[in-house]
Amino acid sequence: REIAAEDEIDRLDSLVEQTCLRLIALQQPVASDLREIGTAYKIVTDLERVGDYAVDIAKIGRRIHRRGLTYKPVVDLPRMAGLVRAMLKDVLTAYVNHDLQLVDRVVAADDVVDDVYHQYRDYTIEAMRQDTSLVYLGTFVVLATKYLERVGDHIVNVAERLHYLVTGELVPLAKVRKRAMTH
Repeated sequence: REIAAEDEIDRLDSLVEQTCLRLIALQQPVASDLREIGTAYKIVTDLERVGDYAVDIAKIGRRIHRRGLTYKPVVDLPRMAGLVRAMLKDVLTAYVNHDLQLVDRVVAADDVVDDVYHQYRDYTIEAMRQDTSLVYLGTFVVLATKYLERVGDHIVNVAERLHYLVTGELVPLAKVRKRAMTH
């Protein structure tokens, strides 16, 4: 089932890319129309990567299940997945509505996801160190949390492109936000 989803995501990625290129070639858009097409062309790649990571996480779950392991709640993966899902929902809503407040919320939420990732990663590594029977499961938990953290990063990329779409300014919002928080 994961492979079928991955194939569909890849097909849609290709369709959006082809449509954007066709619009540029045949319509010769300018100004905001070109920004709109360029944004769609760029964000489709990040969304495709989000799909790839989702498939990778599903494969981890399948691998753990095949091993007959019961997931011991080494960390709260559903919580982290929920945070990332909320970011994705917000960024897609922001895209539809050109909503910069949601863009800001997505960027701020990524800081939380990063903190949770570091906490879960460190906790899982320490748990594996103390109980070597957790190494197999823990390794996949660390991978899944890293994939979720990367999904958050791709969602921030989409948010930054939306900021560009609305304002015409292409800025690394996550870095600007972190610099502002430290000063």
